[in-house]
Amino acid sequence: ISEVQPGTEGGGANDEFVELYNPTDQPISLAGFALKKKSSSGSEANLVSSGAFSGTIGAHGFFLIAHKNYQGAVAADLAYSANSNNLAYTSNGVVLYGVGGALVDYAGWGEIEKGQSYERRAFASGSCVSAQNSGELLGNGCDTDGQSDFEIRSVPQPQNSASGQEP
Repeated sequence: ISEVQPGTEGGGANDEFVELYNPTDQPISLAGFALKKKSSSGSEANLVSSGAFSGTIGAHGFFLIAHKNYQGAVAADLAYSANSNNLAYTSNGVVLYGVGGALVDYAGWGEIEKGQSYERRAFASGSCVSAQNSGELLGNGCDTDGQSDFEIRSVPQPQNSASGQEP
């Protein structure tokens, strides 16, 4: 999970997306994966069910999943299969499960203001660095399993499978 936008001021709560990044040298088939939102109480609800998940993330590439009412300029690679399960701006999370329900990744946040996103930081020269400004094209490979892996992005920059590769 590389970037999450729970909604915008103009587009409302449905103007949301979840971006995935593949930091490996091999493409990853998403068939049988599941993407769920996790509430502050710990309950989970499908955004994309395992039966509806399809597509491939290229090596060092991106994959954009969005609500059917997402209004961003970058087209989604896959729409939510459950459009009634919106992400919350506070105390929420997104969980990515692989084939058979194995946990692949989790991103949780305390608060994201409307129109902002929560972005995974880049990994460069052996450490986690901002994925903004000079770190914009370094990929979203920071993964220490902590909240410090992410930062708030004032202006979201979603990327999809056509966006190209990053290291």
